[in-house]
Amino acid sequence: MKSGISEDYASNYWDKTLIPFADYSFNKSHACAYSLLTYVCAYFKANYPTEFFCALMTTRSQVMPPKDWAEKAPEYIQEAKALGVNIHSPSVQTSETGFTIVDKDIYFGLSGIRGLGAGACKALLRSRQGGRFKDIWDFIGRCDQRVVNTKVLEALIISGAFDTMGYHRQELREKLQELAGYLPALQEYLEHTQARKIRDIENERIELLRAELDEKVKEAKKLAKESKKTGALVPEELKPYLNIKETFELIASALARENVDPMDLGISTELIDLYTKYGSLRKLPALKEKEEPVKPELTRSREVYISVEELMEQAEYIGCFLGEHPARIIFPHSLPIARLIEEWQETSGQVTSLKIIKTRKTGEEMAFLQLNDGTASAEVVVFAKIYAKLVSKNSFPVIGDIVQISGHVENIEPVIKMKADNLILHRRNNGNM
Repeated sequence: MKSGISEDYASNYWDKTLIPFADYSFNKSHACAYSLLTYVCAYFKANYPTEFFCALMTTRSQVMPPKDWAEKAPEYIQEAKALGVNIHSPSVQTSETGFTIVDKDIYFGLSGIRGLGAGACKALLRSRQGGRFKDIWDFIGRCDQRVVNTKVLEALIISGAFDTMGYHRQELREKLQELAGYLPALQEYLEHTQARKIRDIENERIELLRAELDEKVKEAKKLAKESKKTGALVPEELKPYLNIKETFELIASALARENVDPMDLGISTELIDLYTKYGSLRKLPALKEKEEPVKPELTRSREVYISVEELMEQAEYIGCFLGEHPARIIFPHSLPIARLIEEWQETSGQVTSLKIIKTRKTGEEMAFLQLNDGTASAEVVVFAKIYAKLVSKNSFPVIGDIVQISGHVENIEPVIKMKADNLILHRRNNGNM
């Protein structure tokens, strides 16, 4: 109105132009922005797949809940592999704090390893500034062991950070305490050996000086005894040695008292010089010889075999599986979840969530499982009869276990749902690796 526009015109413009425009303007703007973003991402994925997946893994690992990340990461890894991009375990030789590109391959970041804090990551990277590590001993020796301690060392081993050096994870874990203790023990041994040599040299020097002093005292007393018979004078340079013991005691007593100068007691400079040279000739106890620590023997290979158990442990430390999913290795004949169809099927995967309820009618327990195999996820219902049978045989899984499920697939879209007729549990640490 203040601008000279009539009320009727303003109302009409508002009702017939602005309100209808608002109904679709945001949607179009939103769609346009997302279309552009989708195009840009598709372009980078097609033309710069290594950089694309490195950025994707970095971002997703930081913002996704751990459970979602554990399910999505294997899908990203398989998709990257299909485009010729390999994603590797963390490596003490190449990994940085976050995901790192090295020779067109991607390495997991050190900060993504459970048990490695910022201080340990910085200490490791700082020690690597001197070049690649020659072996694990070079690594331990160059790292600050107050920060890169036994716990950090174990986390690095389990996550596969020493695989590129050719070491076997199981052997490193078995000898973890020996690994952590060898270099400090060796340093202590070398320092003790050096101190022992220095002490032996010093005691030899003292022994020589004492022998020299005894010789001069003996000669002085011999000449003094002869002088009584012959009247010959004792040479001036030997006279101080005639009463050297009493003189040294007098000087030591003077030095022990405050504000007393031996020269004030009539002791000559010559005698003080002799005391300085011979007065404190006391041998130190010899240090016992110490046994040299034995360096643990370690196997190094061109190719390192990773067991199923080690894959599962690694996933616990880096948050996801790398390479072949353990379900595919343990149950090679079962179908990937992504390939299930709506009929009786057999599949396998890792239990990522578990819910146990009681039925309303009978009060019997049944279970709902979330299963993931790196290709997709499925919801599996285990009815009371099957559940009770599995529990009675102590064969019902917990979160993290690998299982094979046989049953009817009810749905594929939007969520894969399956009713279990049978469940086989892979028991960890039972030799089936």
